[in-house]
Amino acid sequence: MSLETPVGLRRFPVTKLCMVTGIVVPVVAALTETKYVFKATYDPFIKEYGQYYRYLTYQLSSVNETDVALIVLLFYQYRQLERLFGNEKYLSMLAMLIFYQGLATVSVHLLFNNLVGPWLGTQWNELASGAFGVVIGLFHFYKQYTPIVYEFDIVLGAPLWSQLFHKGVIRRFDNENKSMKVRLNDQFMVNVLVIILICNQGAWGPLQALVAWLSGLFLDIGILPGLDKWRVPFAHYMLFGEVKRLEVGSTSANTSASLGGNSVTQLANNSASSQLEEDNENDEPNDEPARPLGVQFLDAFRR
Repeated sequence: MSLETPVGLRRFPVTKLCMVTGIVVPVVAALTETKYVFKATYDPFIKEYGQYYRYLTYQLSSVNETDVALIVLLFYQYRQLERLFGNEKYLSMLAMLIFYQGLATVSVHLLFNNLVGPWLGTQWNELASGAFGVVIGLFHFYKQYTPIVYEFDIVLGAPLWSQLFHKGVIRRFDNENKSMKVRLNDQFMVNVLVIILICNQGAWGPLQALVAWLSGLFLDIGILPGLDKWRVPFAHYMLFGEVKRLEVGSTSANTSASLGGNSVTQLANNSASSQLEEDNENDEPNDEPARPLGVQFLDAFRR
């Protein structure tokens, strides 16, 4: 498999579905003023009103517009995983991450607020909405299965002790440390997006991210079952008709081009063969031997 990812989303129907859904649902929720449906706030919605259905709806849409942009960008960066695992397995992986990390997050949320929170005198009030847990769970697969293509160094300015040395504040300084280097790789952008997304959730963002990341890890190593065997029913017919049409069209085009090329080659070969035969006929020697000029002159008078 080539390391170069195809441009666009024509070959990534699951990624396209995630990106479109991640944009359309928040926009519709904002236009219809129904964002409150996707908020999983412990106090007062769950603690006082008992609205436990919010634990089922909070993953459907992001409430914060910044989260929408970050999640969509991360799904686009994760399209390499769809290419690696295949469309159907990647879709099944997303479904299992939604279930496993959602169940783990809700369990930790309830246990913390009912057992640990009162003892510590604090409360984990609101969960991060949208596909936050899914993209954090996929982050494990991205780091585990995506190779590093290249690395680069960023040379920073001279550190503080270098400036103090030149000003005479300190007397000793190692000349080899006059500059600092930071080595990064091609996954730098994904790392930054994930860090910004986690920090955007407030003080409880790292805890929810840890639960989601552990869910992805346990799913990968087999502690959570289903990754190798279970597939989303009818996913092949629901999502991948366009891909199959593209493949059939590409195959037909290649076949036509191949047949067309063979036909042209055959016609050219036939024309060359006919021309060669004509040349051979023209160049073919006469069966009658050549006669002397005198004999030919006498034959002319005889006729």
